[in-house]
Amino acid sequence: MNSAVDTLGTVYKVLGAIQIILGGLAIMLACAANMIPIMSGGLDDEQMMIAGASIVGGMGCALVLILGIGGLTFMTGGGLQQRKGWARTAAFVLSVLSMCNFPIGTAIAVYTFMTLTKEEVKSEFGG
Repeated sequence: MNSAVDTLGTVYKVLGAIQIILGGLAIMLACAANMIPIMSGGLDDEQMMIAGASIVGGMGCALVLILGIGGLTFMTGGGLQQRKGWARTAAFVLSVLSMCNFPIGTAIAVYTFMTLTKEEVKSEFGG
């Protein structure tokens, strides 16, 4: 059963890396698109301050959410490979969240539940 958990850890690491890369690119693209009205010069000072604050606030929230989830997914993959108890719990939570990402997220979630609910795997994680 070691190979199934190691494979699952690798899947979570790859998924986390993809989320971090694509999330970072999406945030940069959104920032660039939101800068167009500011750079066009058609805004007065008050409108420019509001636009700048919305860019900083919105992109800051997106950065924390997207990159935070990607980082947690990546760390969960490493924790699964090292048989950390918290990683098993985190994998269950992330798999429930990823079920909305049909079909790949759903397949990963099903594989997670099939792998981590087996008795021999539970004992490897100390549960």
